[in-house]
Formats: sequence, structure tokens, C-alpha cells
Amino acid sequence: MWASYPASGGDFEERLARGGVIVAEVGGAVVAFGQLEPVDHVAFLYCQGAFARRGLASAIYAEMEMRARAAGAKELRTEASRISRLFFERQGFAVTEVEQSVRLGVTFERFKMRKVLG
Repeated sequence: MWASYPASGGDFEERLARGGVIVAEVGGAVVAFGQLEPVDHVAFLYCQGAFARRGLASAIYAEMEMRARAAGAKELRTEASRISRLFFERQGFAVTEVEQSVRLGVTFERFKMRKVLG
């Protein structure tokens, strides 16, 4: 489902064009990316399955957190899927709300999460 999100039109390109995107490349191809938008919100954090569990998402997240701190953010927020929830919990985030969301006609559970930056 998520792989078809960019091809489905909508606001994907517009959202990425707002800036703050950090990418990881392998062999000249983007294999992972993350975006802070605004500076206290992790809008995207994605890694292609073939490159998962190699530390790419962790490195991108660490850079995003560093940038957020440098910009004066006091906390970080995100909306995580079931799969990404565990990743964010390992980074120090806590669930603040569980919600049902609809994307491309599919309803799924996601987790609003927050991390206080000390």
C-alpha cells in the first residue's frame, strides 16, 4: 500500500518540497529518507525493505533530532504505523493517542507519539 502512495498523486511531492529532507543513497539511488516538517514533527521516515536493519533509519533519525534541537525544538512529534511504533519507542518516543486513519481507501491504526527533548 505505502509503495503506491507517491504514484497515487495527492500531496506527496508537495509535502517533500517543503524541505528538511535527509536521504541515504546506495549506489546513487535513494534507499531511505526522512523529513522534519515543521522542525518539531517527523513527517516521514522510510527505508526500502532491502536496506532495512542496516542503521539507515537510525542515522537519519539522529540527524533529524540534532537539527530539531539546534532549531530550538523542545519536543518531537510523529504519527507512527504499527511497524514503525517500535522504532520510535526505541528512540524515546511515547504514544499519546491511538487513532484510526484512512489512506488510499484503507483504514489502519496509527499512533500519535511524542518525545521530550531534554
